[in-house]
Amino acid sequence: AVATPTGDCLSMMRDHLEEALQRQADGSLSPVESQMLNSIRAAVMTLLCVCFANYKSLDESEFRGITDSIPPIVPAPAIGVSLELFKSLQRDPTSAGSLGILTEHVTNAARACFKKNKAVLVVEDRKLAENNRDLVTKLYVSIGKLCTTLKHELETDRHIQSASEFPTGFSLPTISSDVYCSEVTSTFKDALENCPPPAPPSNDVLDCISRSCELEASASIEEEVPRHVKLNTLNIFQPHIDRWVDSAKKRLEQRCSAVLNSKGIDGKAIEECYVAMHTALQGFERIVTRWPEQALALERVLVGAERLIINKIAESVEHLHVAGIPKEEEGKSSKPASRKGGWMHIGRMKEGASSIAKRTQQVSSAVSKRFAQFDRQHGGMPPALAAALNA
Repeated sequence: AVATPTGDCLSMMRDHLEEALQRQADGSLSPVESQMLNSIRAAVMTLLCVCFANYKSLDESEFRGITDSIPPIVPAPAIGVSLELFKSLQRDPTSAGSLGILTEHVTNAARACFKKNKAVLVVEDRKLAENNRDLVTKLYVSIGKLCTTLKHELETDRHIQSASEFPTGFSLPTISSDVYCSEVTSTFKDALENCPPPAPPSNDVLDCISRSCELEASASIEEEVPRHVKLNTLNIFQPHIDRWVDSAKKRLEQRCSAVLNSKGIDGKAIEECYVAMHTALQGFERIVTRWPEQALALERVLVGAERLIINKIAESVEHLHVAGIPKEEEGKSSKPASRKGGWMHIGRMKEGASSIAKRTQQVSSAVSKRFAQFDRQHGGMPPALAAALNA
């Protein structure tokens, strides 16, 4: 017979070892018997470690007791029996040494689980994205799917923990979540360094961020107690959010400059500039909803564009002031025409300034509504953000 990590095999071992272990604890075994029992204990522990290292792949219907696909029953019957045997074989199952054995093999199992899912979902897309920048977005779609898969794996770990009698002080979800979060962080850093997502952020990239945040939130709470986790989505993406905001600022200012240089400072030109401001904010609503402090950087983008418009009006005023004062050596016939042209341009300048005041109020209100619409899905807009946008 071959020992396999199945419930039936482990139950038979438990039943046969029960009396011998009790006699060893009572000191009624001879030295030779104790030596033989210790050898058996080591062999059984080796089999138990196989169980712990494959705790999500145990299958009673497989000849080896381990399947390469999804097992039909989770947790497998072998988990409960293996934990009983483990406690019997360890003199103190809650000691640091005993818990260390469990932790080591569960960590290896979680790492193997991550590598298997990453190999299926991400590895190929990572290679393609590095050689073809048009496929970068697809890479972040795959990483988002990986985050969702790991979130489900973590939920499975919680189910196994609640359905099994692990030693006191051992938390399977805590150990596995630390592995998942560390590995996902490394995956993100590699992707962002070698295949950064282009600006402005696409919906696929924003979906990836949302899925990462969901995994982070799931890993941060074990037994209803918030804790520090090894995945911080904001810290990972902050440099790229800053890059997206800078890119939006440059594009907006270039657009406004082009419009004002070609069409002047009349009402239609100002209106077109504010349409460009509205367009520049697209893609950032979900970022601001999740992290309200990011709204300050976006507000600086709008302020910079409005400052550009005001400076353009100021330049026009300065030009009209100089052009509107006739030189002493010029003939009297030139004065009326010069003043008339100046007043016409001043009228256009007033129209532009009036448009700025009106559109500033309208855009501020529209921006607040846009962010509030997205934020209602997350429990309401923070007062600080609303105040900043309505200022």
